[in-house]
Amino acid sequence: PDRGPFHVVITPRPLAYFYTATVAGFCSAVDTRARARVDEAVSFASTDVRIWLDIFSVYPTAFGVPAGLSPATVAEMRSVAETPVRQMLSALDDRTRGGFVVGEALTIADFLTFSYVTLAELVAFDIGAWPSMAAWLQRMKALPAYGSTYAAFQGLLSARTQRIAG
Repeated sequence: PDRGPFHVVITPRPLAYFYTATVAGFCSAVDTRARARVDEAVSFASTDVRIWLDIFSVYPTAFGVPAGLSPATVAEMRSVAETPVRQMLSALDDRTRGGFVVGEALTIADFLTFSYVTLAELVAFDIGAWPSMAAWLQRMKALPAYGSTYAAFQGLLSARTQRIAG
């Protein structure tokens, strides 16, 4: 399909390169074990969080039935995802008890995971059962660049809310 003149594809490998190239800028994970924990967290976000939360749960709810799938298939996808989503969010809640996804330091894993978890706001997903994760989300939103980085997403949320209310 024609996607227009611009699109971005993010996979763990480019993120790993970005992480390695900028590690001194905003990440304290410079030893091998710390880097392995960050790499594992990036993989967790790229698979568990993105697939179970976003692809199986958020996207079909927020944007409707994807082309080529029946409503019954999408309903089955959501049903199949219920338990893995709760398990994954519980694991993320455990991970963020130290402050961030990989402990006490902000890493690239936080930014990637945040981008996927934040999409759940499109469907007003209740995160009340995961207080550490909710506190982590607030810490991430308090970062200086959050407003400018997520301005378009916040506009989308606002427009969606107005459309639903109106």
